[in-house]
Parts: sequence; structure tokens; C-alpha cells
Amino acid sequence: MRVEVEPEEIDHSLDHAYHHVVKEVAIPGFRKGKAPRAVLEQYVGREALRKEALEELVPELCLKIVEEQKLEVVAQPQVEVVQQDPVVFKATFSLRPEIELGDYRSIRMERPAVEVGEAEVDDFVQNLRERHADWVPASRPVAYNDMAIIDVSQTPRGGETRKHEGQQVLVLQDSMLPLPGFSEHLVGLGAGEEKEFTLSYPEDYRLKDLAGKEIGFKVKLVEVKEKHLPDLDDEFVSSLGEDLDSVEGLRRHAAEGLQKVAQDRAAREHEGQVLAAVVEGAVRLEYPPVFVEEEIDRLIHDSSFHERKAWQIQRIAQQVLDEHGGELPCDRELLMSFSGVGVKCANVHVHRVTNRWGYVAAGSPERTTVLLEAKLPRRYWLEINRLLVPFGKHVCTGRLPRCSTCPVLEMCRQVGVEKHR
Repeated sequence: MRVEVEPEEIDHSLDHAYHHVVKEVAIPGFRKGKAPRAVLEQYVGREALRKEALEELVPELCLKIVEEQKLEVVAQPQVEVVQQDPVVFKATFSLRPEIELGDYRSIRMERPAVEVGEAEVDDFVQNLRERHADWVPASRPVAYNDMAIIDVSQTPRGGETRKHEGQQVLVLQDSMLPLPGFSEHLVGLGAGEEKEFTLSYPEDYRLKDLAGKEIGFKVKLVEVKEKHLPDLDDEFVSSLGEDLDSVEGLRRHAAEGLQKVAQDRAAREHEGQVLAAVVEGAVRLEYPPVFVEEEIDRLIHDSSFHERKAWQIQRIAQQVLDEHGGELPCDRELLMSFSGVGVKCANVHVHRVTNRWGYVAAGSPERTTVLLEAKLPRRYWLEINRLLVPFGKHVCTGRLPRCSTCPVLEMCRQVGVEKHR
């Protein structure tokens, strides 16, 4: 809707803006609130005063339009001033959606019954034992699923050699860290043995500056450790807390928890299927685009971040979507280029998390960075944080981490964090 503002309305609004602004601006030679309008306009500029006037006048005119035309609006109007003399603005009003449902009463969808079996409970208990496993020295060559402690030198083609001592690498088949194929070269090495090899990033690697790049490695195996799972007995169960004291109690507790999770998931899926069927059968379903924006705002507001940080996250997410196809690159310089991400922010986070883990002990973020880089190459930092970010504040909260329920515990152990303090 195009609206042309009457000159009398502009004049009245300018006068009101003058009386407001003159009380806020200190003009040499006049007490606040006492400068004549001509002096104020010369001091702050007529356009600034006009802008102040329109910021108050335009919403009043929009409200007047809504009342006169009895519009059922569902959001604040979007306004754009398209002409200054005379003042003309365009207002877009988001009206109440027009919905005409189909025969939704005939929709019949039964919620499927869910039942947790012994196999699911077995998997849960086994994962629990895996999370509480100890790494003990082994007098044999490296095998898959071992922890290898190595001294390693890496040299990019035409680049500078970097050396790292005492690095702990979880030797997993088809592991992507630190580079595809690295673990395979460690298998079979004995303590004190050395090996040189060259690996390349895949040509279709997600970071284009690394795609196809060759890295030369020289590795010396220092020690091999193998995983020892705790015995599944009442003593182990009691060490978990949660008021459990027997294997039978643990299995019962696990079954109840898994059953509730499965039922909640089934309920959500059932509700989604019903709503999808209602929408599919609707005869007419028209809604303003602002509804999409408001739903995004609501989802952000429900997050654990305060409002200013939530808006920063939204902007970063949009930039990742527009410029990187929706995949967040694991590149420090790129991440630091995002608005709201800075050295101080990143270093403080690293300081808190690594000291809480007990991986380093330092009194300041700067000192933590120095100690951490000496033990853990920077190339791992972003990968670890990328894995932690989706879990937000549910990982490593409080005075001590809850390692027994941590979804990325294996990543911690891969970089040498075996137990928290």
C-alpha cells in the first residue's frame, strides 16, 4: 500500500520531533531545550530532524490505516520510504492467514507401539563400558582400536616442517583424522620403530585450499595402549552413581530410559505425520512470508543463547548457507572472519574447557593457548569444537564433565583426555 503523507501531518510531526530532540542535544550558547528550531536544524541537520519525525509519524499512520480498514494484521508492517517531497512510503501488511481445511476428521493414524528389546539394552550397557574403559600399555605392534603415542613430523609439499612429540592417536579403520589413511600406516608398528609416508587430501575435500594437497609424514612410535573395559559387575555399576547398585538395576534403569526416549520420539513422529496429512488435505493454505521469519526468531529465542548472540548466530548461519553451501568449513581464519567471533572469545572458550578437562592447567587463556599448542596441534582444535558445538552447553557443564554421558568422549580420548580431574 502506497501512502502519501499530508504536509500538515509532516509539519506537526517535525514540531514534535523538535521538542524531543532539543532536550537531548547540547548546543553551544544555549541551555538544553532552549535552542530555537532554526538553530537546532542547522546544528543537527534538517534531514536528521525529518528522520526523527518520520520514525514517529509513519507507525501512527500505519495504525490508523489498520483501524480504518479493519485489517486483521498478524505482524508489524514492513515500511519503506520511497519519496521525500512529498513524503510517500510503502507499507506491507501481513494479514491473517486464509485457511480452509479439507476433511481432516476422516484422517486416521494410529501411533505405532514401541518396545525396547534386550538387544538395545545390551548396546547401551556396552557403550557405557566403552566410555569408562582404561587405556593400558601393550607390548605388541599397533592394531586397530589401539591408542598410539607417536612423535610425528609433517611437511606439506613446499612448506615448513612441523614436529610434535607425544601425540596420542586413536587408530581407527577409515579414520579421517588427521588425514585419510593415516591410521592405516600406524598398524603393525612396534615401539621405537619409524616410518615415512605421504598422504594427500581427496580432490573433492570440502576445503578447496586443501583438496589434493600432499603432506609428508615421519612417524616414530613411542608406545601402544589398548582399551580395557571394566567388568560388568555391581562394583562397576555403583561407581556410576545414579543410585544404582546392581547390574540388574542398571539394565532396568536403562530399559526404562530407552523406552521413554523411544515413546517420545514415536509421539513426535506421529504428531508430525498427522499435521502433514492435515496440511496435504487442506483446500486453501495461504500465509504471509513473515511467518517464516517469526518462526526462525522463535527457534533462536528458545536456544540457550541470549538475544544478541542469537542474532549473531543467525547471521553466521545465513552466511554459511549462502557462501559455503550450508557446510561450516573447519578453517580457523574463515571462522574468525565471522562477525561476533574473535580471538578473545575463542581463547576464553578453549581455556575453560581444556582446564576443566584437566588437559592443561593454566591461569589465563593466553597461557592455556601456549600449553595446549605444545601438546595438541591446532589442526585438531577446530575439529573437536565442530563436534562439540551441536551439543552446546550439554557437554562439559558444571564443575566437572559428565563423561559417562558425553557423546564425543572418544574424541577426547583421541587427544589424550582419558579422565577428567
